[in-house]
Amino acid sequence: MDQKSDTFIGQCGIVYSDVEKESLLEIGYLVNKKYWHQGYATSADQLCIEYAKNELKAEKICSIIRDTNIPSRKVAEKNGMKIIKQFDKDYSGLPVRHFVYSIDLNK
Repeated sequence: MDQKSDTFIGQCGIVYSDVEKESLLEIGYLVNKKYWHQGYATSADQLCIEYAKNELKAEKICSIIRDTNIPSRKVAEKNGMKIIKQFDKDYSGLPVRHFVYSIDLNK
């Protein structure tokens, strides 16, 4: 929520996602286009990383991002994530390349 206007900005959270038979702890977010490029995704991502580390005691956390989603890739990179895997996800019979970004939380 935008605290000045009570406008819904987006959502962010941590879920488990299956990638090639592996269950990964993943940060996912959606931000209303009106609020893109204002730091909301980066801040939400950082909060999820801290929560996963301090509350969930997770060893790592990931973001699964479509190869063409440059803004989300930049958010992951800004928050210290690196590509650890690539895979194709089926979209109506078409393979779509995705990157798995990850950060080690034990450092």
